[in-house]
Amino acid sequence: MLSDTDAASARNDHLPFFVTIAYILGLRVAPKYRRLGIGAELVKKMEQWCKTKGAEYVYIATEKDNAASVALFTKKLGYIEFRNPAILLQPVYVRCKRLCKKRIRIVELTAEEARNFYRQLSIFGKSEFFPMDIEDVVRSRLHKGTWLAVCKDCFGGYGVTVKETYSKCQNEESMHRFNGVRDSNVHTGSKNEGIHCGRDSQSNAKEERRFIFGPSCTESTSCSSWAIISIWKCNHIYKLQMKGAPLYMRAAGAASRMVGHMLSPLISIPTMPNVFQPFGLQLIYGLHAQGPHGLRLLNQLCWLAHNLAKEEGCAFVAAEVARNDPIRRAIPHWTCDDDMWCIKRLSDSSRSSLDITDWLQAHPVPSLFLDPRDF
Repeated sequence: MLSDTDAASARNDHLPFFVTIAYILGLRVAPKYRRLGIGAELVKKMEQWCKTKGAEYVYIATEKDNAASVALFTKKLGYIEFRNPAILLQPVYVRCKRLCKKRIRIVELTAEEARNFYRQLSIFGKSEFFPMDIEDVVRSRLHKGTWLAVCKDCFGGYGVTVKETYSKCQNEESMHRFNGVRDSNVHTGSKNEGIHCGRDSQSNAKEERRFIFGPSCTESTSCSSWAIISIWKCNHIYKLQMKGAPLYMRAAGAASRMVGHMLSPLISIPTMPNVFQPFGLQLIYGLHAQGPHGLRLLNQLCWLAHNLAKEEGCAFVAAEVARNDPIRRAIPHWTCDDDMWCIKRLSDSSRSSLDITDWLQAHPVPSLFLDPRDF
């Protein structure tokens, strides 16, 4: 896969820059033909093809404990270990998670709003691997949506609910959209509570749009705390299945789901999804949080993603973040798998070590923007 990607900055006092990078994935060799150099030749051919298409770098992702794969790329093919993100997996429970709505406002952004917001994050150097064609990502049929969470105090405290505001609109389209903001209450796990919009709904809607489209919304805004996520519908592309599991594991999973169903009217408890039948998952990407309450807001958005995944019958919600990214603490997960990204420069290798556009010299930034098309 070829894409123009934000490489962040090799020096902290420079703006981010973009490079054209290729991604090699899905390399497999039949067991009886391994250790014959076939995999290495395939990679070399792909590198040549990528170079003819203008790629400056190529990278691969592999499990950190896959010794054979790591040795192939780092010892034989000249790749270097570049980043070590973590893949976080959260099972979908039998009951939706109830969200805390007393002080949190969740709005769904349009594709244009999401694009502009993410571009501002990129300009301020907040993330690495940011795709230049972000508008294609957020307009893709596999993009489920982008949600922004803020503290209600930003919009004036208490007042009418979003549903009450919608009831004043004149047509069905306005019932689903109010100045570019959608009501996410249906996914909160509660059917009776609304999401407060503030004392003056019209002025609050204008304030929300100023927050989203403002020239420096990611640095200075009336909202000191906010969080954002997007969801990618991997379940519309492929299904997964665990085979060969022992009987006791199957029985334990079935028992946890049975108990979860029995107690679901009273409480939501962790349950193991049925991974022994084909199942789907959804990916959370574009995660970012800022401010003293940012991690709490992000945690609520992740549970919103859990509820949305449950509606589509998915078994897991996944996220991939930088190992030292502070937002990792806010993402609910049962398992954490270590990943390794290795990279190689395809362009002229005679660059100076002082070249600020040499990605191999770039210092890691705290956040990775995972392109969902690569997952």
